[in-house]
Amino acid sequence: MTKNRYQMKFGEILFCLGYTIFIVTSLLDLTGVSYIIGSSPKEPTALNSVIRYLRYFSYIILLTKIVCTAKRKKILFFVFPLVFALFALSYYYSTNIELLFYLLIIVSAEKIDSKKIFKIIMYSQIIILTMTVLLSSMGILYDLVIDPGYRDRHYLGFLYTTTSADLLFFIILEYIYLHEGIMKRTATVVFFMGTVALMILTDTRLTFLLSIITIVYFGFFYKRRTKKRLFPEAERFLLLVPSLICTSSLMMYIGFSPASMGWRAVDKLLSYRFTYSYRAIMEYGFKLFGQPIEFISQYNFVDSSYLQIALEFGIIAIAIVVCIYTVVIRRAIKLNKKYLIDILLLVMLLSVTQTRLFTFSYNAFPLLLYSIIDGQSENQSYRRLKMKEAISA
Repeated sequence: MTKNRYQMKFGEILFCLGYTIFIVTSLLDLTGVSYIIGSSPKEPTALNSVIRYLRYFSYIILLTKIVCTAKRKKILFFVFPLVFALFALSYYYSTNIELLFYLLIIVSAEKIDSKKIFKIIMYSQIIILTMTVLLSSMGILYDLVIDPGYRDRHYLGFLYTTTSADLLFFIILEYIYLHEGIMKRTATVVFFMGTVALMILTDTRLTFLLSIITIVYFGFFYKRRTKKRLFPEAERFLLLVPSLICTSSLMMYIGFSPASMGWRAVDKLLSYRFTYSYRAIMEYGFKLFGQPIEFISQYNFVDSSYLQIALEFGIIAIAIVVCIYTVVIRRAIKLNKKYLIDILLLVMLLSVTQTRLFTFSYNAFPLLLYSIIDGQSENQSYRRLKMKEAISA
C-alpha cells in the first residue's frame, strides 16, 4: 500500500469513527434516554454530560482526520478559512458554536465516499428511532401526550413530537440516495406503513404529506424519468431555487399580518407557526452576524430553518447555507443525479416549516459539498454523459 493510499484509508477510518460517535450522541440528545427514566423529560442526568463529552471527542477525531489528510487546495486554504471567520463572528454575536462544529464535519468529509456517510447516519437513525419508540411503548421512556382529546400528539420517547416523523422522512431520503432514486416494493410498503403510523400518533402533517409524496414519487414514477441531461435553462433555474425558497420563506413570515383573517386561518392550520415567528421578528429583527435568542422559552420555537438561522446566526450565515445547497445542486447537475436534485428540493421545502435544513443529526446532505459522490468527479461523469449523448445522436 502506497503512502497516499495508507493516508486515505487512515483518514477514512478516523472519519467513520468520529462521524458515528457524533451521529449517535446527537440522536441520543433528541430522546429521553439521557433524562430521568419514567418521569417528565425535564431534569437532565449525569448521562447528559457523558454524551456531550463524547460528542466533543468526535470533533477531536474529525479534526485529526483533517490535519492528517488535508492537501494544499485553494478551497481548503482560502474559501473555508473565510467561511470559518464568518461563522466565528456568528458565534461571537449569537453565543452558539453549532455552525463552527458543522463546518468541521463538512471539511472532514473530504475524499470520503458519500454512501458510507449515508449508511452510517441511516442505520444509526433506524436503530435509535426503533429503540426509542419501543422503549416508550413499554413505559421505560416517558411518552408525553399533548392536546389530549383533540389531537393526541405523542412524543414517543423523544423531546419533541415531530422528531420521530422527521427522522423517518430523512431515513426515506437516505435510502433513496443509497439506491440512486429507486425504491423497492418492500421498502415502499414498509415506509408507507411507518409514515401512516407516525402520522396517527404524532399528527405531524407537513412531514406526513412530504413523506407520502416522496414514497409515491420514488416508488412508482422516478424510474420512468429519462437519463438525458437537463436543458441548460432548467439547470440555471435549479441553481436559483435555494435562494428563491429562502427568500420566499423569509418574506412569507415577515409579511404575516395578525389582523388578516386569511393569515389567521393559515396560521391556525400550521399550528400558529406564523404567530411565533412574527413575534420573534418583531422582538429581535435581523442582524448581519446574529444574536443570542432563547426561542423555546419565549417563542415556543421558530419552526423555519431559514428564519431561525437568519435570526440567531445572522444574514451572512443563512446566505452561506444557501450557497452550500446551491453548490451541492450544481454537483448533482454535473453528475446528472436527478434523484439527488429531487431530494434536495424536498429537504428545502420541509425546512420552510421545520428546522432541518442545517441540523446534522437529521440531515447529512450538506456533507455532499465536499465528499465523493458516486465514486467519481463531476468532470469525469460530465464527459462520459456527453460522449454517450453524442454517440446516441
